[in-house]
Amino acid sequence: MENSTFESLEDHEMVDLVSNDVETTLENSKSNEAKVEEHLDACPTAGMEFNSLEDVKEFYTSFAKKEGFGVRIRSTKQNFCILVCANEGKHIARSENDEESNVCIGKNKKRCSTSRTDCKASLIVSKAWKRSKWVIKSITNVHNHGMVSPKSVTYLRCHKKISLAAKNLVEKFDEEGVPTGKVATMFQGGDNSFSSRNCWNHLRNLRRRNLDVGDAQAVFNFCKQKQVENPNFFYAIQCDDEDRMINFFWVDGRARLSYKIFGDAMSGKYPVSIITDQDLAMKGAIAKVFPHTRHRLCLWHIRKKISEKLSQLYFKSSAFKSKLKSCIRDSPSIKDFEEDWEHIMVDYNLKENEWLKGLYNIRESWIPVYNRCTFFAGMNTTQRSESINAFFDSFVNSATTLQDFVVKFDKAMDSRFEKERREDFESRHRLRLVDVKSKIEEHAASIYTRTVFGKFRDELLKINQFTKKRIEKNGSQKRYRVSNDFDSRDTFIVCLDLNTKVANCDCQLFQFMGLLCRHILVIFQLKNIVEIPDMYILKRWTKDANKGVGFIEDGTKFSSEENSATLRSLHVHNQASLLPGLAAKYEKIYKLISSDLEETYRKALIMENELDIENNIIPSDASCQNLIHEQLCVSSESNIKDPRSSQTKGRKKDARKETQHGRIKSSLELSVNRSQGKRNCKVCQKPGHNRRSCTQKISGQSMEQHT
Repeated sequence: MENSTFESLEDHEMVDLVSNDVETTLENSKSNEAKVEEHLDACPTAGMEFNSLEDVKEFYTSFAKKEGFGVRIRSTKQNFCILVCANEGKHIARSENDEESNVCIGKNKKRCSTSRTDCKASLIVSKAWKRSKWVIKSITNVHNHGMVSPKSVTYLRCHKKISLAAKNLVEKFDEEGVPTGKVATMFQGGDNSFSSRNCWNHLRNLRRRNLDVGDAQAVFNFCKQKQVENPNFFYAIQCDDEDRMINFFWVDGRARLSYKIFGDAMSGKYPVSIITDQDLAMKGAIAKVFPHTRHRLCLWHIRKKISEKLSQLYFKSSAFKSKLKSCIRDSPSIKDFEEDWEHIMVDYNLKENEWLKGLYNIRESWIPVYNRCTFFAGMNTTQRSESINAFFDSFVNSATTLQDFVVKFDKAMDSRFEKERREDFESRHRLRLVDVKSKIEEHAASIYTRTVFGKFRDELLKINQFTKKRIEKNGSQKRYRVSNDFDSRDTFIVCLDLNTKVANCDCQLFQFMGLLCRHILVIFQLKNIVEIPDMYILKRWTKDANKGVGFIEDGTKFSSEENSATLRSLHVHNQASLLPGLAAKYEKIYKLISSDLEETYRKALIMENELDIENNIIPSDASCQNLIHEQLCVSSESNIKDPRSSQTKGRKKDARKETQHGRIKSSLELSVNRSQGKRNCKVCQKPGHNRRSCTQKISGQSMEQHT
C-alpha cells in the first residue's frame, strides 16, 4: 500500500527539489488518508466498515505489507469484492500439444518460476442495498507459505508503487532528456523501493493516455496551441484521401526570426551556399529548387572514402596521405592544386585509377580553392549539421513518438537558445584580452563575439611574418605583393583604395569566411588604418547579431529604431496575450477589455487609411475589416489520423556487415575484409571448410575402405 504518511525523510527532501506543486498534492492526499487512518494499526476483523472500496483495498494492502505477503483482487462486482493473497491459486502447466504448436510458430518460451502455492488467505467485503458503507464479511489469515521480510516486501508487485514525487521527477527527467532510470536510484530505501522498469512503465502509461486522440491529432493540437502563443510559429500538415498524415512541416517562431535577422534563406530568399554528401537525388533536388545556390560536397565524406578506396596508400603517417591532404587543403590557387594533383598521380602510379578520375572531374564541387569566392562561413564539411544531429540525439531516440518528438524538439530549442543567451552575456559583459595591443585588435574585441574574435586574432598574430612590396599605383588605388617569409606559397596580391578603404585579396578569405585575412591586415597596418571598415563587418559575427530575438524574449519596451514588421507584430501579440486570462476570470473585466479593444481597433483602422493615403496606397475595404463584432464559432475540424506504418528506410541488414556484437562495420573494415578473402579447402578448392572436414575427402576414404 502506498501511504504518504510513512514517507521517509529522503522523499520529502526530493519533493522539495522537484516542485512546490508536489508538496501541495501530498498535502491534499493527507485528507483522503485520514479517512482510513484509524484502521491502519488494526487487524482486519469481520464487521469493520469502510466508506469506499478504495479504502478497503488500501487498508488490506497496508496490513499485508506489515505481515509480509502480497495482495490481489480475485473478484469484483457492484456490491461485492474478494481480495486474496498473491500466492492464491495453482500454476497450470502448458500441455504438450500447446508446447509443440508454440515451437512451430517460433514462440517457445523458457519455463519461468511461479509464486502460486494455493494459499487460502482472503478478505471478503460487501455493501448492503441502500447503504453507503462497505463491511468485512469474512477474513481468513492462514497462509501456507513463508512471509517476506520487511526489507524485501517492497519487491512484491502490489507494494512496488512509485510515489507522487517520484512520478513528477520521472516526467521532468523525460521532458529534459535525462535518463529516467536514474530516479529509481535516487529514491532507493525506505518504503519507496521501485525499479527502473516501473519508471519506464509509468512513462508508457502516460503516453498512452496522452495519445488517446491519436498521435497525429495530438501533434495538430500542440501546433495550434503553439501558434496561439506565438503567431510567428508556422506549421503545415499534408493528409491523404483518408485524412491520414503523410507529411508534416513546422518552424519554430524564434528560428524564423533568427532567419530574418541573419539574412539566411526564407521568405522567398535563396540560400547562398549548401554543403551535402554525395547524394545524387539531393543534388538534383537542389539544382531544381535552388538554381542560383552554390552547392558543394562535404570534404570529410570524400576524405573518408579515400581511406577506403586507397587503404594500401592512405594510412596514418604515410607520405601519400600527407601530400594529398596538403594538395587538397593548402593549395593557394587553382593552378597550384592542379599541378600538385598531377605530380601525386604520377608519383604513385594512379593516373588510371577510375575513382580518382571521377573525383578530379568534379573537383569544382569539393576542392576548397574552387569555392573560396562564395560565402560558406568558413566551413568545408557538414560538421555543423552533424553536431546538430548529435545534439538532438540527447533529446530523442528511435522509440520517441511523433508527439513526444515535437515537444522534445521545443525543449531542445529552449536549451539551444539558453546556451546562446549565456554566450551573448559572456561576449557583451566580459572584455577580451588583447595580445597584439593594437587599435584594430581593440576594435575587433569590442564588436565581435568571443569565438569570432579568436579567429580574427589568429590572423592578426601572423602579420609580423610577412613582407610587403608595392607593385602598382594608380591614384588612390594601390597594389601590393604580400609574402610570407617562411612559406613562399603564402604570397598574394592585395589591392587597396585609400579613399574608400576598400581592400581585396586574392586569397578570398573574406568572401569565404567573412573575416579580413592577414594579408589585408598587413597593408592596413602599413597605412595606419586602425579600425575595421564597416563594409567588412558582418552583422552575423557581432555581439548584437541577435538583438531582435532578445528583444522578443525579454519583453522589453519596443524601440522605434527596430524597423521590423515581424518584431512589431510579435510585440503586440505578447502584450495582448496577457488579457485572455483576465477576461476569463470575471465578466466585468471581459466587457472592459472588449469595449476598449473595439475602440482601439476603430482608431487603428482610421490611422491605417490616413497612412495609406499619405503613402499612395489604395485603402482596404472597411466592410471587410469590421471583424470585432463577429461571434466566436467553433469550426468543425476533421480528426487527423495517424500515418500508416512503413518499413525502415533502406534494405534489410546484412549479417556480413555486422560484428558479433551487432555493431555495423565501417566501409574501411569491409574493404579490408574483402581484400583478405576467404581460405579455400586444399582438397576441393571450395570455401567454408578445411581439408579435415572436406566431404569429398571423407567420401573418398570410405570408398577405399570398401574396396
